[in-house]
Parts: sequence; C-alpha cells; structure tokens
Amino acid sequence: MFRFRRRAEEMLSQHAYVTEKLEGPFPQRRFASTEERQHVLDNLSRLSIDAAGAEVTGWYLAELHVA
Repeated sequence: MFRFRRRAEEMLSQHAYVTEKLEGPFPQRRFASTEERQHVLDNLSRLSIDAAGAEVTGWYLAELHVA
C-alpha cells in the first residue's frame, strides 16, 4: 500500500507518459482474514486515509493510475 506521488508522475512524464487517475476506488479482493483487515485499517489510519465506506466493507480497495 502506497500513495502515488507527484515524484512518480514527474518521472513518468520525463519518458513521455501522461498519467491519469481513474475514478474509483476499485475492489481488488476480499480480506483473507480479520487480522489482515485490521492491519490494513491500521495502516490507512496511520496514513490519515479515511476507510469509512471503503475497506470497512470487507474489500481491499485500490486507486488506479494509468500511464
């Protein structure tokens, strides 16, 4: 889990890539266990990402950046 940073977008643009973030989030998969779910929720909280209406539903969600 990581945030797509401006630096990554700048690096891609140096190679003539245009990056766009698609409207999401996109479900990846269900959590394998309650422990994994809690670990993800803890990480999101640490990153100041609100999981309300998202990962709290039981799905591992992702943002999608296309270059």
